[in-house]
Amino acid sequence: MPKYLMTGISIPIQAEAYQLTPETLGFITPWCNGQQVDQLVEVEVPTPVGVKTATENDWIVKTHLGTFHVYDPETFARSYKEI
Repeated sequence: MPKYLMTGISIPIQAEAYQLTPETLGFITPWCNGQQVDQLVEVEVPTPVGVKTATENDWIVKTHLGTFHVYDPETFARSYKEI
């Protein structure tokens, strides 16, 4: 289970995160309680602000509170570091 720290805030927050790829699709979909979109590498992810669609190479993050969030690769790279 890959662990990451959210950076750029006063108290770093630990989270679990996976990048959505064809290889991780089968694992990620049930992990985040998501729904696969058609036959694509896309998952509809329930988040605190509604359902967000994660597309191939996006990152899905599970926070310390158990909520899920979707980040594009650039935003994830700026906001998180692997621990």
